[in-house]
Amino acid sequence: MNSFNNSNDNSVSLTLWELLLKVKLEVNSTGILKSNPLEHLNIGIIYELSRRLKRNSASQKMELIDWQKNPKLANELASKISNNKYEFGIARQTTIQSNGKDRIIYSYRLEDKIVQKIISLVLNEIFDHEFFSESFAYRPNMSIQAGMRLIDQQYQEEKYCLKLDIHKCFNNIDNLKLIQILESKIKHPHFLKIIKKSLNTYTKSDGKKVKHSGIPQGSVHAPILANIYLHHCLDKPLRETYPDIKFYRYADDLLLTTIKEDTNNQINNWIENTLRSQNLSISEKTPNISLELKNGQKFLGYKVRKEQERLVIDIDQSKIIQKILEIGLNTPKHLNNYLRSQLKSTSISKDTHRSWYYMLVELPTLIRRELSTKVKPSSLDTILHEIDSASKPLLRELSSQLLEHQIN
Repeated sequence: MNSFNNSNDNSVSLTLWELLLKVKLEVNSTGILKSNPLEHLNIGIIYELSRRLKRNSASQKMELIDWQKNPKLANELASKISNNKYEFGIARQTTIQSNGKDRIIYSYRLEDKIVQKIISLVLNEIFDHEFFSESFAYRPNMSIQAGMRLIDQQYQEEKYCLKLDIHKCFNNIDNLKLIQILESKIKHPHFLKIIKKSLNTYTKSDGKKVKHSGIPQGSVHAPILANIYLHHCLDKPLRETYPDIKFYRYADDLLLTTIKEDTNNQINNWIENTLRSQNLSISEKTPNISLELKNGQKFLGYKVRKEQERLVIDIDQSKIIQKILEIGLNTPKHLNNYLRSQLKSTSISKDTHRSWYYMLVELPTLIRRELSTKVKPSSLDTILHEIDSASKPLLRELSSQLLEHQIN
């Protein structure tokens, strides 16, 4: 079965949605992808891909606008990709401060990101249906909120938990093993070739050209590639070996819940050995020891704990407050956006609603206590004003939600 017309036949101009649907239908029908979806890229698909890219800064937005104004660039890109002549550029490397730590950011050419995007979308159509619902990072219609709700819904009688973090996961993924996994489903050599090219890329560091190790960090298709690799090398064998345990993964963050403590210890050893065989390891920063759920476990910005006979998933207040203090000291005007975005992204139940409400009520007192000796009185007044402006509408929203919970 070949879902795509010959690349020389221009009688049919597909949309991106139609292209991805053809991939899905072919994979659903045959279990593999024999055709090359990139053969039918056109300027319309290229523009649609460019519109789907994240544009976090004003310069990125302007770069895209300028690029879209020149249709010749889109035509040339479509031609290079469909004719198997595309070459990836060298990524720029910069270091930023994030949560008090140095973080390396890789910046790719706009054309490279467009190619990475189509690779990502096609790979999603091929592999996403295989993933377990307990793997909820970077997937269509999935989120941290949905994952935390799933943990709550699946809770039964588990008493112990184990949290693990894979050390520098993206950097250490074995690309040869990854390609073998991809080759089990993708049979067209040209599509495989451009994926291999996208993995064999370079960055500039201190003026020197350095080859990326593992999956290129910050690339558009890195999340789906990591999910594919970890599903086949960790999630699937773990499910087969320990079918009765609860196992949740968000990218390289893992959480397991079990009824017996010794089961946790067995699984911990199994995971360490399995990851070691894949050139991966558990981060030393993660205390990979079994904990009682009644004492609580922090996971993805939440705190998971057992309270009597139910599981309570609440916000990690200490983490949020630490960030509020950091923003207050550096850029108080950003407090409003931070509080609103955090409330929206972490408020999933009456427990989180209640915690947010009381935290916001106590926030001015906490700010005074923590910052009164660190900033000038005028600066403290500015921070408190921003907190007050942000908190009032949020408290009204939370009051309404808490009232609904009481009624229901």
